[in-house]
Amino acid sequence: MRDLLGQRQPADVQQRLARVGARLATVVGEILFNSNQFPLARRWYLAAARAAREAGDTYLADIALAGGAYLPIYAGEPREVLAHVLPRLDQGPAPTPAIAWLLGFAAKAYVSLGDRTGFERAIEASRISWTSARPIPSTRGFSLSCRRSTLSTRRAAGETSETSRGLLKRRPGR
Repeated sequence: MRDLLGQRQPADVQQRLARVGARLATVVGEILFNSNQFPLARRWYLAAARAAREAGDTYLADIALAGGAYLPIYAGEPREVLAHVLPRLDQGPAPTPAIAWLLGFAAKAYVSLGDRTGFERAIEASRISWTSARPIPSTRGFSLSCRRSTLSTRRAAGETSETSRGLLKRRPGR
């Protein structure tokens, strides 16, 4: 693949190579994350997002962005999670499972900060994004973990009011 990327290719081939590179980099990022190699995982997720943007595949870029959001989530840095996902969400993207996933990360960050309104807004937007998303043909056979995660987001979004009441009642000072 490196040899192919090093040579100029027709535009459609170049786009496919960038998309394959983005998928590969996302998988490598996930493997490194699961191996506790967080700085390397971050670099691979960034490379995946760059390759996806080069390919013109915003959905794949959103998947890479979501993968990178695991790093601050697991580090217990909710403000960094929001700094990571809100610039994309503020663009008003079309509803997709990946956007529902990003909104799920925002909801989790808002809960960690004790922001009931932010949580309810994000989890409801996640539910809406999930239920109104069209199938994404460019991701056939890619990222089973993404599908598992979006299923988790969907479950959480379907329990919006019960979840928000239960989670936020347990927070001190609320």
